[in-house]
Formats: sequence, C-alpha cells, structure tokens
Amino acid sequence: MGPGGSGAAAKLAHNTIVGINAAGLVEGMAIAAKAGIDASSFLRVVQGGGAASKQADLKGAKIIDHDFSVQFSLALMLKDLKLSSVLTDGLGVPTPMLEASKSLFQAGAAAGYGEEDLAALAKLYEQWIGGRIGGRNGADEEVSAAASVLEAEADSESDADSDSDRRKKKRVALNIPLMISIYQWEQAGSFAGQNADAVLNDVSEDGLQVATTIPLEKDMFVVIHFQQDTSLPPMTARIIRIERKEGLFHYGCLLSGLALYQRLQLKEYIESHA
Repeated sequence: MGPGGSGAAAKLAHNTIVGINAAGLVEGMAIAAKAGIDASSFLRVVQGGGAASKQADLKGAKIIDHDFSVQFSLALMLKDLKLSSVLTDGLGVPTPMLEASKSLFQAGAAAGYGEEDLAALAKLYEQWIGGRIGGRNGADEEVSAAASVLEAEADSESDADSDSDRRKKKRVALNIPLMISIYQWEQAGSFAGQNADAVLNDVSEDGLQVATTIPLEKDMFVVIHFQQDTSLPPMTARIIRIERKEGLFHYGCLLSGLALYQRLQLKEYIESHA
C-alpha cells in the first residue's frame, strides 16, 4: 500500500466503504418494505442491478431472515468508523457519508445491538417503519414492542411539555459554538466542500438558526457538527431563511430526515444549555 501506516489507512478506508454500503443496503430495503415490496424479490433486483455489492450478498438474506449471528459485529463496525473519522479529521477530508453511517451505527449500539452482526442495523429501521423488512415471524412482536417504546417516550415528552408545545414555534436563545460543512456541485459528478465555524443562536420545534461569516444561498444543504463532547450526530439541514445583522449571516435551517431518537437527544442537549 505504500510507506509505514498505509496498510492501516487502507483498512479504515475500506471499512468506511463497508459501513456506508451496509447502511445504504438496509435503508434501501427499508424503503422497499415500507412501499409493500417483497424483500426477497427486491434483493434479487439489487443483486442484479447497479446497487449490487458484497454487502448485499452477505447481509441481504440475513436481514430478511432476521439472522443476526455475527460475521462482523455492529460494535466492531462502529469502532472502525470512529477510527476512520479520527483519520479523516487529521487528513482534512470532508466525510459526510462516513459521519452519517457512523451516527446510525452509534444508534444501533445504543439500542443494544452492538454484539450482534452489523446487519442488526436493520432493527432500527424496522422500528422507524413500524414493521419487518423481511418475512413475518415472532420477530414482528419485537419490532412492534420496540416501536411502542419509542412512541411511549415521545408521548411522555409531549405530555410533559404540552403547555409549551401549544405555544407556536417557541424558541430558546442560545450561543453554542459548532461547525457547519457546506457542499456545492461544481460540475457533473463532482462537488467542492468546506467547513466553517458557526454559532447556534436558537432552536425551534423543527429547525435551528445558526450564524456564520460565510455567505450561503437559500435552499442549500449544510451538515451541522456539534462539539465532540455533546455525543450528538451530524445533522443535515436546508437553509430556508437568511438574515444579515451585526456582520454575520443568520441562517434559518430546517432539519432534514432527523430520526426520533436524534430529536430527543437534541432536545436534551438544548435544555441543558437553556
């Protein structure tokens, strides 16, 4: 691979692809399942098309059968993704897909699936779609029970905050440092990225307002990175409002595709700083 250390870097780059591919496979199968498509039929389409991959061959049937006996554990996958994140930070390489997949495996580990095969990531998606990705058996009860726990937690949060929830778009003023990653298409098939320091000004029920010196445009997507000690995953957001004041650009950002557990994490973090 090259000089000393190249083999370790190659391993982490390789396993980054594994983690991203595995997460993509699970997400695609969850989409198909929610659309009512037979999982085995969809897997055959994947294996015969442009989405074919070693992960589809190794993990597709395991996901369908709910067979999470370990070939490569979810915890080990997360360990390598974390190491890869450290490596890429040092290299200065923007890695939005690495960070997204790492956050998914972190959620899987937090849910107690770390000692199962990395394909157990499918259990998270089954909770989010409210049903099995593959065939039906006793595991349906597990999915339903897990989904009920999430719904109960959300209802409990809602009941506790019912008075404040009725106040439309209540905002909490903050001054929390963070970083945003901006990605822009340059030409077909390529894009340029940059990181910028920013400050979280306030938060509402569905979005954030951040301030930075970097001029951006409406409808651009950014990735918001909180400080490492927060344990919050990167969050993708779309810029929907722009104001300029006090020499800074203030961007109203609509959070995109934020899962329930991430909303609860963000809520707890914000409340601790309010």
